[in-house]
Amino acid sequence: MEDYYYFYLQPSQTVTVLMYSLTELTKKLSTIVNKKDPESPSIFKDDEENLLRDCIRKFLIYLNQLPSDHILSSSDIVNGLNLKPHPEGGFYRRYIWTKEKSAIFYLLPTGSVSSWHRLKETRETWKWLYGETLNVAHISNDSEEIGVFQLTQSEDVVIDEGMYGRGKWGDWFGAYHEGNGFSLAYCQCTPPFEFAKFELANEQIVNRFKSLHPTYTEIIERLTIKTKES
Repeated sequence: MEDYYYFYLQPSQTVTVLMYSLTELTKKLSTIVNKKDPESPSIFKDDEENLLRDCIRKFLIYLNQLPSDHILSSSDIVNGLNLKPHPEGGFYRRYIWTKEKSAIFYLLPTGSVSSWHRLKETRETWKWLYGETLNVAHISNDSEEIGVFQLTQSEDVVIDEGMYGRGKWGDWFGAYHEGNGFSLAYCQCTPPFEFAKFELANEQIVNRFKSLHPTYTEIIERLTIKTKES
C-alpha cells in the first residue's frame, strides 16, 4: 500500500519552488523510454509506439548536449516531445497506452491552467518531472469538500475514489502554478484515459463551487474554462 501525502494550502498562500534540473529530467525520461512491460503490451496502432520512443530519444540526445545548468523553455519541451494542446488547457502527448493504463506528458506554460474537469471511474496519478511546483486543486464529487495539493519532486498527487474518504468517483480537479515559470508533469490513468469519461465543468457547476466555497473564489475562477464569449 503506497502512502500519499496531501498538503492543504490556504487561498492566500503562494508556494513557488523552482526545480529546473536537467539531470533529473534526463534521468526520468531515460527511465520512461527504456521501460517496456511484456505483461502489458501496447495497443497503439501501427508503429506509433516506436515513433514516440524515438521522439523521446532524440530529445534526450539534445538534453545531453546542453550545459547541466541550462534552463529549458516551455517551447523547448513542446517541440522536443511533440506536445499538442489539451482541451482543459496546457499541452500533452500520450506515450503509454495499454489495456491496463495510459500515461501522458503534461505541460502547463506560464499563465496557463488545467481547468476544472473530472474523470469517471479513473484513477489519475500526477508525478512531477520538471519546472515549478504544481498546485492541484480538488473538489469532491458532491462539491462539499475542497483542497489544494502540492505536486513536487518528492510528493505525488493521486485523484481517485478514496479522496476525503468518500469512496466515490467523479471528483473535480484542476492545476496551476505561481510565478513566471512552467511545469511539466507525468499523468497516469488507470484504467486508460478515455475522452468519453472526461468532463469539463460548465458555468452552473462552477457557480455551485463558488457558492459553497466563497473563500476559494479566486482559485475557482482561475481554473474556470475560458470560452470565446468570456
